[in-house]
Amino acid sequence: MADIAGCPHLLLNVAFPPFVGWYGRAHTKSRAEKMTTFDEFVFVTPEFNHSVPTAVMNARRYPQTGWKGKAAGFVGYRSAGVVLAVEHVRGIAGELRMADAQAEAISSLATDFGNDARLWPDPQKETAVERMLNQGACWSNALAAVRAHTPSP
Repeated sequence: MADIAGCPHLLLNVAFPPFVGWYGRAHTKSRAEKMTTFDEFVFVTPEFNHSVPTAVMNARRYPQTGWKGKAAGFVGYRSAGVVLAVEHVRGIAGELRMADAQAEAISSLATDFGNDARLWPDPQKETAVERMLNQGACWSNALAAVRAHTPSP
């Protein structure tokens, strides 16, 4: 039996770890190329066991390019509090060399989502969403020079 403990990329059924930038699957390569066209990202995550679900983590690992010098905002949701998942994703964004908006939006499944699974925050939370998006836009503008000098992967 092979020892895969030191090879987390095998979880995703790929031949190389994400930092290499060699994506064997067409959909991952396409997503990596598309990501380079954006200047700001908003991460939306549920909280599961006081952290981020594995599927959300994997979506952030592959591809690993396209994050540097970009702005990040955060929306967390679950039936109760969700602060730990957002803080976990915030740390990941920092490791990816992203600048994060301090404001964040915390939503409740019971009150902030419609039957079509779209986020519809109550009026009290709309201010937090606006603040997060505005801070992200400020960071995105400030980081334009960084992105211009960040070499392509």
